[in-house]
Amino acid sequence: MTLGSGSVTVVSVEDNVDAGRLFAPPRGSRYVATEVRGCAGPTEAGVAFHPAYFALRLADHTEHDGDSGVKKPSLRPDTIHPGGCSDGWVSFVVPVRATPTAVVYHGSDDVTWTLRESSKSPSKP
Repeated sequence: MTLGSGSVTVVSVEDNVDAGRLFAPPRGSRYVATEVRGCAGPTEAGVAFHPAYFALRLADHTEHDGDSGVKKPSLRPDTIHPGGCSDGWVSFVVPVRATPTAVVYHGSDDVTWTLRESSKSPSKP
């Protein structure tokens, strides 16, 4: 999705992420992660790109905020230089029986990628 002269993309979504025994999700929850990429246009300076700009929308219309840390390499909060890009995984904690329906970007504009039920891969906005 083009924003300004840059872009933001949801590359893939992974459900039931295994973070290892020491980092198990809270009881009754599971991890979902989405791989994202943000790029600044050639003349855009100081473009901020953070995991907190992303949310996972569920079938019940609730949104769960994104965080870094579960799936590696995590998206680190970053300021993208002109013409540069930043990418990584953003993780979400959701109830075990929840159905993810969309990834939402709450940055300079709100952008939504609807997840296809069969593959849980993002469709273009």
